[in-house]
Amino acid sequence: MSDHLEQELERLNQIHDARERTRAKIRLLLEQIPKGIEEAESGNSEAAAIYLSATHKILSAAMSEEEGAYNRLIGKAAETEEKHEETP
Repeated sequence: MSDHLEQELERLNQIHDARERTRAKIRLLLEQIPKGIEEAESGNSEAAAIYLSATHKILSAAMSEEEGAYNRLIGKAAETEEKHEETP
């Protein structure tokens, strides 16, 4: 396999892995939503605050993961476009 194809495969695997990590974070969040709502409705403000803080951290991590994958994808797309422009 050529070096270019190996690099492309590695990049795609990294993007896929980032997506899987994002999905896992979102699944965790969705599993915990009912518990967080229950705690908040019961008047347990400390538990509700902890839940909201954890929700924020999970969403921030998921968005950061997506941003990194998107930037890798766009960066590669920009490099490809530049190569096409340079080729007569």
